[in-house]
Amino acid sequence: MGKPFVGANSDINGNKYYFYDLNAKINYRLSDKDRFFLSSYFGRDVFNYKSPKSNFYIKVPWGNATSTARWNHLFNDQLFMNTSLIYTDYNFQFEGGQDAFSFKLFSGITDYGAKADLTWLPDIRHTIKFGGNYIFHVFVPSNASARSGSVVFDVGKILREYAHDGALYVNDEYDLSDHLKLNGGLRSTIFQQIGPFDRYLKDPIKKPLLIRSVTRPARM
Repeated sequence: MGKPFVGANSDINGNKYYFYDLNAKINYRLSDKDRFFLSSYFGRDVFNYKSPKSNFYIKVPWGNATSTARWNHLFNDQLFMNTSLIYTDYNFQFEGGQDAFSFKLFSGITDYGAKADLTWLPDIRHTIKFGGNYIFHVFVPSNASARSGSVVFDVGKILREYAHDGALYVNDEYDLSDHLKLNGGLRSTIFQQIGPFDRYLKDPIKKPLLIRSVTRPARM
């Protein structure tokens, strides 16, 4: 947002917003039975505000990035496999300041994943799909930093939390006729948060200086 839509004396003069998206994809045929795909995406949105009457400013950037490596393999006319390695990242920031003081709030999620999907065709009317996936999550919730000139405020270390996320599935589809189809399946999932991480609890009588730190070890 800017000229010519916002006047020089407007209270919202100084607002700026922009975004961009980048995409790339590669498709390579390894053999008659194998194909390899590589794709990536990166997108960013940024909102900026600077007061026309002071040096107060705000900046809000956020965006996503993802990359996928996929391999398709044909075992025979009845069995096909699709395997992928996937990386995704999302982050959000809120920055601001005035004079010598500045601060930043930020959070994000990063995932590292893998999955394999297989399709088996016992006959022309029968299709069985099965496979599994796994994701390792890295959460960065509600962190902050601040400084005034050369003084950096201690607001604690960057918090990170981790989790395993997995699933196995099977799906059976059978065409009894051109108008009737049977479809059934099973799916098992697991989600487990792991450590170590710190948790701070106030004393029951709420004395401000009595704070306990609890550290939990990693669990598998």
